[in-house]
Amino acid sequence: MINLFSKYFQSLGIKQKIIQVLKQGLSPRKLALTISLGFLLSIFPVVGTTTALTMLFAYLFRLNYIIIQLINWLAAPICLALMIPFMHLGQDIFGAEESRVSIDELIKAFDNGLIQGFRQVMQYELYAIFGWAISALPGLIILYFICLQLIKLYYSKLKKAAI
Repeated sequence: MINLFSKYFQSLGIKQKIIQVLKQGLSPRKLALTISLGFLLSIFPVVGTTTALTMLFAYLFRLNYIIIQLINWLAAPICLALMIPFMHLGQDIFGAEESRVSIDELIKAFDNGLIQGFRQVMQYELYAIFGWAISALPGLIILYFICLQLIKLYYSKLKKAAI
């Protein structure tokens, strides 16, 4: 199984893309910001918006488009896995006394009709957005410093490989 993932990532050429970025002169700080911001925006709990968000932030902060989109695509399964926990966090923030959100709750929301189902799902989605928003800044800071330390640790190795 691990060998399969290794072959998959080699086929994507991730290492070569990072080496190309280093040849362009991307600093460790900018690379750490690209990775951490890319990951954070990639777990935004509204499916279908993460590509636009990552592109917008890459443009605003002059980050590398290729790396931020690569992180976006790799983090897509994590986004889906975190959607319900973000909804729970949002419910806790608002003190919602409703039942805890689950996949079954989302499906049952449409039992009373399409419009009512969309209203209920949008309410759950708003909970998820607020849950994500509360955890976004601390998550960004922690992830940025972890990435920065790892990049600095391996930067000289990658820089030598780029030459």
